[in-house]
Amino acid sequence: MRSSSRIVPAALLLLCTVLCLVWASSHQPQGVPTLETLELLSEENAVAALSGYTRRDLLNAWGEPQSTMAAFSILHVDLYDAPTRGGWIGILYDTHGLHEKTPESLAALPVCRVDLQLSSLNELVEKGAS
Repeated sequence: MRSSSRIVPAALLLLCTVLCLVWASSHQPQGVPTLETLELLSEENAVAALSGYTRRDLLNAWGEPQSTMAAFSILHVDLYDAPTRGGWIGILYDTHGLHEKTPESLAALPVCRVDLQLSSLNELVEKGAS
């Protein structure tokens, strides 16, 4: 009788563990959003979508940017062509605390801001109508 009283709590513990693992695996990030996805978002939502990603993550997902530059000596900017709507997507990284700007240190920087400079026929028509 004692062994059956231990089986029920053990079975419940196993069931809870399995359910937690299934839930956790279904809530994993799906990966870096595509450039096409970013084009559809506001800048605020684009920053939120890239939150937690580093420059290395974006380089692995999107490849090398079309252009890079330093801005005001505290920002690193990667510029990507906007693939469907024209214009470009700027990804900004804060370099303020870096002592040396090496490829390794730049790759580890988290996304700081996103600047969407998009142009499409619809946007031009909307601007002309207002």
